[in-house]
Amino acid sequence: MILVFITSFGLTYFVISNYRFDAEIDQTQKITSQEVSEKPEKNLNTEIIIKEIEVSNFSELISNLGSHRTLIITDSIKITQGLIDNFNLLKWIPDPYDKEMAYLGLDSKYYQIKSSTNFSFAQRDTLSPKEILFKGDTYLRIINTEKLSLEGIPSKDIGITIDNDNSPVLGFKGNTNLFITNLNLVHTLPIGDDCGLYAPVLAFKEDLNVNINNCSLNGSGTEGIFAREVNVINVSESTIYNCSHNGIYLIDTEQCNITHSIFQNNKIDNHLFVLKNSNLNITSSLIAGNETWEGEFIHIYDEDKNDSSSFYFSDCTIKENKNFKMNTSMFKDFGASNSIQFSDFIQIEAEK
Repeated sequence: MILVFITSFGLTYFVISNYRFDAEIDQTQKITSQEVSEKPEKNLNTEIIIKEIEVSNFSELISNLGSHRTLIITDSIKITQGLIDNFNLLKWIPDPYDKEMAYLGLDSKYYQIKSSTNFSFAQRDTLSPKEILFKGDTYLRIINTEKLSLEGIPSKDIGITIDNDNSPVLGFKGNTNLFITNLNLVHTLPIGDDCGLYAPVLAFKEDLNVNINNCSLNGSGTEGIFAREVNVINVSESTIYNCSHNGIYLIDTEQCNITHSIFQNNKIDNHLFVLKNSNLNITSSLIAGNETWEGEFIHIYDEDKNDSSSFYFSDCTIKENKNFKMNTSMFKDFGASNSIQFSDFIQIEAEK
């Protein structure tokens, strides 16, 4: 695999140059929305038809979200600008405990938009839409879809960005059979600004069967992936880099499988992999050039409280990672198929 540099949104992306996702779309599985309407009605009783719809901006994205469809993203989507452009669609929802305060939100069948901060009447009257969206850490969460695919075009550098410093680039909840393919996802913060405590690239909660393929997850925030109560996440041919807090954070996630991917150039203040009652499998991947101030390579969140987490590495190259601690009891868990420089790690003994 070869790393190349692509400049987009003023940032540098590391992507894998030999991805294998440029094959023609299988027309037996994906058809256009026009073809759906022409399909004989009897077929609707025997098979699920997948709509294929092209979208090029935020408004088209949210208006076409739904089940059993593939959204082909033909141009980069700027979430924050899209929220500003659609500000009139959002509603002020009173705080049930304080009638003088309200938060900004919108609930639809397949998405949610909500600020995490309440605003007073004075703030609502004086702040601009952009200031409200920034202060409220407002973002898009896609919900309750079944077999939804978000696909960029392999021949183009398709990105999804957000300017907010304390929210995910994209959030997901309660989706089943979710596919994210051929996309560069990144926080595009003003120069000199840093992300807050919670700004993962992708955030998942209570989703079933998540698949991330051929994507560049530019941390530019806290984590590449944050997942809670997800059954399976499959990541392949993807790159996670530039994270500031953790590489991946899993809570009550049954299985996270990562293959043929890259973790590189993450300069973090915490741990590279954080597991809490979760299981992580990484195969045929490169983990190199990462650095921490004082964190661990693998951190089991409640290891001393019968945490059920496990991890497995196979055919991985792990090298040139700086300042990470590793419990010596974990050394034996890295089999002979891995190329790993144990001398890179600060060795700590297991507590007795």
